[in-house]
Amino acid sequence: MKEGLSNRRKTVSKVSERWNAGTLLSLLKNTTLYGERRYTIGQDVDGENIYATVPCPPIISKDRWEKIQERRKKNAISGKKEVKYFTLLKGLITCEHCGNNMHSVIKLKKKQITYKCITKRVADSPCTESRAISIPKLDSLVWQVYLNSFYYNDEIFRTMSAQSNDTQTLQDEIDVREQELRSLNDDIVNINQKKVNLIDKIIDPRYSSNQKQLDNVLESLNKDSEILNSRIDKLVNSIKSLKKQLHDSNAYIDMYEEGLKQWNKIIEDFSHIQPPFTTKYEQVKAKVVIKRAVKKVSVEFLKDSNEHKIKIEFNSVDVKHQVPVEYDSRKGKYLEPIDGEDDFGGYRIIPDTWDFEDVVELIPVASKNPVGISMIMPILIVHNQRVNNIPPLGIEQQMWLYGKGW
Repeated sequence: MKEGLSNRRKTVSKVSERWNAGTLLSLLKNTTLYGERRYTIGQDVDGENIYATVPCPPIISKDRWEKIQERRKKNAISGKKEVKYFTLLKGLITCEHCGNNMHSVIKLKKKQITYKCITKRVADSPCTESRAISIPKLDSLVWQVYLNSFYYNDEIFRTMSAQSNDTQTLQDEIDVREQELRSLNDDIVNINQKKVNLIDKIIDPRYSSNQKQLDNVLESLNKDSEILNSRIDKLVNSIKSLKKQLHDSNAYIDMYEEGLKQWNKIIEDFSHIQPPFTTKYEQVKAKVVIKRAVKKVSVEFLKDSNEHKIKIEFNSVDVKHQVPVEYDSRKGKYLEPIDGEDDFGGYRIIPDTWDFEDVVELIPVASKNPVGISMIMPILIVHNQRVNNIPPLGIEQQMWLYGKGW
């Protein structure tokens, strides 16, 4: 034994330890306080636990216990995980200040649905200049930019070509639907497992007092299973139809007339894919086309003007020509190249009456530059998301978007 130290081991009991808030909360929520012990026997379709109960000696009355629960809920600070929210730009968005990725922060009760620099997770974040930006606004903005870009038209052509037996792009469409099919099949497997567990409880005499509740849950699971199977059947049929087109080189007799019908239908179908992308198909489709078109989205906060500057870098694409647009800051006019001149040759003035959509049509959409496409579109977004002003356009290797009040 060392000098000055006891050779007796220290014995620590549960009583001598300080109880934390979690331990106290568990005790206050426990139904054994009023004489009812609960056992978990399964889950319903919403993921809520199903309990079987047995009596035990009470410590307090049930009325007292219920008052405790009311007081507890009133004073509680909820740490429950928020509902999952679809984010279009996951994996594409970075912080311009520090170069790190930005991740989604979803707190629906506080109405906080934002992208935030991932370094902000720690208290002493090295990224002091960045600010969170609204997910719905940024996703919607990037989607609208995509719809006004070369890539949207290219996607329409790709889809049309797919329906005209372009094997590669048609296979992409099949892959999207098969991915949704796999997701639905996983849901069916989970429901079937829940049904098996419930049936075990139903035939067990120990749970006879909960028979009616178990039967109701089983009926609900059967209904969910029917709905999912119906959706699966429709998906399987659509996939079969697409695969038939993939192998049928004589699908269209009159290509001109049929092609026009295809074009209109494709545009109509695509018009339904809009933020906030509520269905699984819309989410998968939007992710596919955005990742195909966009290389990176960078977010920079401009403290002086209280604006976010968004840089959208598109993947490089090879097209035959480009239509550059310049802005004469002295005259305050947009300029477009005169036919027959070089890219940076003669320009003519674009009418002041042209609105945002008109200007977009003249924005350079692509070049043969292997680094990336030549495209720049600055716009100023205010609280109501209307375009009040379009700053100067120029020829650069990125697209700039300004948003105030985000």
